[in-house]
Amino acid sequence: MRIDGSPAVELRLWKALDEQLLSPSEYYGMTDNTDFSIVRWSQGPEVADLDKILTGDHIRARRIA
Repeated sequence: MRIDGSPAVELRLWKALDEQLLSPSEYYGMTDNTDFSIVRWSQGPEVADLDKILTGDHIRARRIA
């Protein structure tokens, strides 16, 4: 990082792939309409909230499977 905050070096993804510095990858994502609005995002409680949403909902788990 330079003093002004700009990067000292820039390497674009496709250039890094061409130079075999990275391996190609594929990413698959999908929406499941999960509501995260009840999560308390403040150093700790979010873990329990996320656990309740992501693993405590058996209907959601069946949809994912």
